[in-house]
Amino acid sequence: MGGTIVANINTTPPPIDDDRISELPDVIAHHILSFLVDSPKELIRTSVLSKKWLALTASFPILDFTFKSFNRAIGPSGGPNAPKYVKDKFFNYVGYTTSRFSQQQNVVSANTFKLFAVLRDPAHASIIDRCLGLILKQGLQVFVVFNLGMPIFFDDHQPPPMYRLPGELLSVSSLTSLSIHNCELPSSLIVDDDVVKFKLLKLLDLEGVYLNEEMIRCLTAGCPLLEKFNVICCYGFKRLRVYGLQSLQNVRVYYMSPVEEIDIQAPNLVHIELLDMSAREKPPRVNLFSCQKLTMIFSRCFSKLFAVSLSNFPFLETLILKLPSNYRNFELSSHSLRKLSLETESDLDEIQIDTPNLLFFLYYASESYVHGPMGDSGESKTCMDCFRDFDVETSWLQKFRRFLGRTVPFKVLRLHFFANFVDVEELKLLGLPSFELEHIELDLNVNGVSELSEYLSVVDAVLWCCRPRSLTLKSDFCDYLERQDHIVKFTYERLLEQEDQGQTNIQIVFSTDKAFGSNCSLITFLKEEVNQEAG
Repeated sequence: MGGTIVANINTTPPPIDDDRISELPDVIAHHILSFLVDSPKELIRTSVLSKKWLALTASFPILDFTFKSFNRAIGPSGGPNAPKYVKDKFFNYVGYTTSRFSQQQNVVSANTFKLFAVLRDPAHASIIDRCLGLILKQGLQVFVVFNLGMPIFFDDHQPPPMYRLPGELLSVSSLTSLSIHNCELPSSLIVDDDVVKFKLLKLLDLEGVYLNEEMIRCLTAGCPLLEKFNVICCYGFKRLRVYGLQSLQNVRVYYMSPVEEIDIQAPNLVHIELLDMSAREKPPRVNLFSCQKLTMIFSRCFSKLFAVSLSNFPFLETLILKLPSNYRNFELSSHSLRKLSLETESDLDEIQIDTPNLLFFLYYASESYVHGPMGDSGESKTCMDCFRDFDVETSWLQKFRRFLGRTVPFKVLRLHFFANFVDVEELKLLGLPSFELEHIELDLNVNGVSELSEYLSVVDAVLWCCRPRSLTLKSDFCDYLERQDHIVKFTYERLLEQEDQGQTNIQIVFSTDKAFGSNCSLITFLKEEVNQEAG
């Protein structure tokens, strides 16, 4: 017995909620808004989508105010008073947004307050005072104020008028990051030793700020968890002393006013960078203590007295030096050093380094090089990079060969030279054997070189100095086929002359270096031992 079952199926689709995004939890909606912090115009547009989004933008805990972005968002305004009109509008926007945020009942505190603007007009400064009074009392994690347009200040005795931050700032114990540029610190810092309550602060970044030695002591004493301390173009102190910060890892000090002493006692310090922006002849006394693998960067402020003390740093691994122009007879001894970058006008005969564990040495005979982060050399063996922004001369190559004989036995050389004619016969008068190593990369700048003989003379001189197992020539000069043939033949014959006759073959590989948009020809010569079959 059969039957039929009929089911009523509703094929009408369920209603679609057109505003699903408004149902997101506030924390996710605020994360979406965080991508609009650089666009005030878009934040305003978002706030008019609905009452929900109006409330969300009002309670958005990242208060980021950049005059440049605001000016770009509202578009150009004509008339003689246009600049003042835009500035007034910007600071009114800052005041309105901050006030609206502080009135939200469901918000405990802001996460971030950032201000990038010129604070010269007293009316504008008054608005910022009111904003900070509202924000700071609720607590804050990140505080950044850049007072733009202020000149770099030199004279300690006549500080320029600047915006003074309110005293409430020093009591915000929830702060983790504090950056102040071209402002005056609260006056209470000068009269009260125990006013700083930065119990959670990890970053303290000060630039163009008046600091005397007592203020430095009070600030650092109130930041027990401080990890990074930047003092850039600040003035008012002769001695910078930091003691007792167990978590301090990174210190940068750039100074223009004279500094007599820098004393950092931090057991977990891993990076310190000092820069004398006025290049004075007398560097400061430097005292450091750390129990960690340490990187030091000294630009124009390295003293011979401190060089002697480096042998007492058992954890020094990386040292980057830009020596003052009057610094001669550089001597360095360190058994822990792994990486050394040295920019100097000292001649190679004036450089003595006792660094038996050195893996990477960058040498710059240049007045224009600006150091960047010192990464891995890319080599697993001891390597020297040599940059010379002047023509290679016969006398310099003689000094270079003597230097190779009294320093670390490098296995890899990367030489960056300006090509010039070199008298190889004069080099031979030294009577030194060729320095044996595994690889040389020769990068010749040939600006102004038209004669092939000049290029080949440098190749010949390098192969007099060194006897490599492989050699790479890198230069635009090799791009022309006729020149390339001469270069290959000459280099091939010179490499063969270094080996026993019939014992070595040389393989030649042609390639192109396309790094950093260049298109240089690479010619690599590889020496291979000939296998002699037993008769």
